[in-house]
Amino acid sequence: MPNATSPEPRDWLRASLDSISDAVIATDSAARVTFMNPAAERLTGEAAETARNRPLRDVLRLLDEDTRRPIEIPLGDNGVSPAAVARRPLLIETEPADKLIETTVEPLRDASSGYAGAVLVLRDVTERVRAERALRESQERYRA
Repeated sequence: MPNATSPEPRDWLRASLDSISDAVIATDSAARVTFMNPAAERLTGEAAETARNRPLRDVLRLLDEDTRRPIEIPLGDNGVSPAAVARRPLLIETEPADKLIETTVEPLRDASSGYAGAVLVLRDVTERVRAERALRESQERYRA
């Protein structure tokens, strides 16, 4: 935590968010991107500067892995519905290959106005899911 000789709290917070490996995206109450850390830039292929103030759905294009249909995370004036966020990995189209990600979404609350936006944390689980699937397939072949 910051102390008398450390950077300002805002600088300390930015340095912390920039240092973590998970992608972090924050939105305002209208679901427009207000912040992306470097991991989010790498995952989405969008620079934070060009993503700022754009609708989240234009920056983060998630797909159902099986159907490849777009999945929109419901954000907006009514807040976040955790039940509406998929509990299984979602697909994100990236170059050179698509990735599977786990998504956590939490509302941002403002003391004066209530819902102020949302924070999304995205984790690339592609390798873990591939390993789990390979293990399952191996176990099924062994049992057969």
